[in-house]
Amino acid sequence: MTPHIPANDDETRHPPNDAIAILTADHHQVRALFQHYEATHDQALQRRIAADVFTALERHTYLEDTILYAAFAVATDAAGEMLLGEAFRAHQLCTLLREDLCELTPDDARFAK
Repeated sequence: MTPHIPANDDETRHPPNDAIAILTADHHQVRALFQHYEATHDQALQRRIAADVFTALERHTYLEDTILYAAFAVATDAAGEMLLGEAFRAHQLCTLLREDLCELTPDDARFAK
C-alpha cells in the first residue's frame, strides 16, 4: 500500500474528507509557493517550486471539480449553474496554461516572465 503523504500541514488538523479545509489550505500553500518563487533567483529552485505549484494546482482543480462543484451543482439554481460553467471554463484555461508552462525550457524567453 502506498503511504499517505499529507498535501499540506493543514491536513493534519482537518480530516482528509474536509474538502473546504483542504481547498483553503491549498490556496495558502500555492500563495506561499509563489512568494518563495519570486524571492529566489536560483533557477533550479524555481523549477522545483514551479513543479510543486503545478502539482498543487492540479490536485486543487480536481478536488474543486469532483467534490465542491459536484455538490454545488446538485444544490443550485440556474444562476448557480452559470457560475459553475464559468468555473469549469476557468479550470480548462488554467489546465491549458499549466500544460504550456510545463513545456517551457529555461532558455525560453517566456520562462523568466
